[in-house]
Amino acid sequence: MAQGQQRKPLEKDKNLLKTWHLLALLTLAVVFFVFQRFSRDYFWAIESHWVILMSGVVSLAIGFYEKTKRKLHERLFYLLAVLIFFFAGFQAWQDEYSKTHPGVTISIDEVGVGDDPTSHCAKVYVIADVANRGAPTILDEWLLEIQIPEEPKMTVTPFYIDPDKPMEMNEPMTGEPSFKLDSADALYNKTKPEPVRTGSKVPGILAFVVPGKTRDQLRIKGAIFSLSCKSVYGDVIRASVAWTGISAMHQYVPGMKPPPH
Repeated sequence: MAQGQQRKPLEKDKNLLKTWHLLALLTLAVVFFVFQRFSRDYFWAIESHWVILMSGVVSLAIGFYEKTKRKLHERLFYLLAVLIFFFAGFQAWQDEYSKTHPGVTISIDEVGVGDDPTSHCAKVYVIADVANRGAPTILDEWLLEIQIPEEPKMTVTPFYIDPDKPMEMNEPMTGEPSFKLDSADALYNKTKPEPVRTGSKVPGILAFVVPGKTRDQLRIKGAIFSLSCKSVYGDVIRASVAWTGISAMHQYVPGMKPPPH
């Protein structure tokens, strides 16, 4: 009689376990069909996150639990796998969201290279736009990296533009005055101390002196000019442009000081 009473709970547990197995397989089959049918790339992104989570942190946690306590019940394991699957879906959504809402981005509109008459070194100006689709943030620690083919990379910081002495730049093709480097247009003033607001686009200019280099040494076809800065969250924002070897006329950028008359 006692043996018959023991068998009934065991058979009940086995039937319940089979039901859990069937529900888990059915859930996975439905999810697989839906994502394969409507968003294959998103499904593979979820699968990638799920495999990483299950084979990493979750496996370590289960191993530690079974080592210190007892074997993990199968129902709990399947439940955990389903929960991790939905968490992986959230991570995949975050990845896709960051692609369409990258926060702060920089786009370089123009790069000019000339000679500084004071230091007799190359002088580089960069006109760029800063767009912010994320949270408001200040931007600082501006740097310009210059990579000339087959030479070591150079990194320079912007020089200070005196508000009382804006620098007038001449058009390289005509020699006529074209625009001024005004402190009001300097990106280090437009992005700090006031933060760049969400949904705003800020144009500006930065100027750099490159020690030990002349204009002709930097105006090499294939040279890469990379402008970067840091947000208040520590994120590095970067944009790069390659020198094509062709000089172009300066174009006025709306939002900056108008060119001199």
